[in-house]
Amino acid sequence: MTAPRWQIHLLFVTQLVAMGAMEMSGPFWPVHLRMLVNSDDLFSFASVAVYVGPMVGIMLTSTFWGRMGDRFGHKSMMLRALFGLAATQMALAFAGDVWSILILRFLQGACAGYIAPAQAYGVSIESPANRTKLFAYLQISTNVGSLGGAVVGGVILDHASFFWINFTAGLLCFACLLPVVIFLPSAKHRLPDTRLSDAGNARNRQARPADPSRIAVVLLILGVLLLARMVTQSGFSLFVLGRFEVENWVVGACYGLLALGFVTAASFWARYFEARSPRDILKRMCLVIGGCVIVTLMAGATG
Repeated sequence: MTAPRWQIHLLFVTQLVAMGAMEMSGPFWPVHLRMLVNSDDLFSFASVAVYVGPMVGIMLTSTFWGRMGDRFGHKSMMLRALFGLAATQMALAFAGDVWSILILRFLQGACAGYIAPAQAYGVSIESPANRTKLFAYLQISTNVGSLGGAVVGGVILDHASFFWINFTAGLLCFACLLPVVIFLPSAKHRLPDTRLSDAGNARNRQARPADPSRIAVVLLILGVLLLARMVTQSGFSLFVLGRFEVENWVVGACYGLLALGFVTAASFWARYFEARSPRDILKRMCLVIGGCVIVTLMAGATG
């Protein structure tokens, strides 16, 4: 079925608010953790684990939640994720020690994971012709939410304690539950029809299988790039605060501008790489990665 436009827009707004709520605390975890621990070794571990923990939780549970979505519908998984985000954010607001925070962050990734069910739900209510635009639309929602959330979190931290960042984020996630329950229709995931025509079977038999070693190399490169981003993320807020002595909202803005860059340039890069051969794409991606290296070094050296 094809959903009315207002339901797609509601999905956009819900994802924007939920992701914005999550990013309110994103840049400032190292600042908060620095006030809780005196040991430099524990702080170094915690400032990385607080970001890695949710990712580990998502990796361990994403397959399970995907199967639950196929069985019970993706709307129910959206509600589960929003409730998980709200509950863990509220718990984080009252967490007073490092280990409680790290455990809750892991549970947040394991119980939440909103983006995947939201995208799966959008696919189930959108026509096939518009699904590419839908993914782009929801990606914009995620990144605009990241920018806005980081700035709002900085404003809150400038005028109140870290408690209010998580407490406000929890309230926002709870607020997203009601419109999803009332206004978005239930839509179960439809498994694809596995019956193929004889011609389709013949094409599949003739298709050359992908080289596992090449796939492994691509995944390894993606993992290394993500690791490089995480290395700079964990100490970003302390670096900006210590180097430039600015207010927290400026830190949030600097952190969120990464998302704004994605929103601004994503369509350009999509058109740039469209219809190119895989070999050509990889060569040009090497230039893009080189550009990222230069920009990162410039950011570290700037005064």
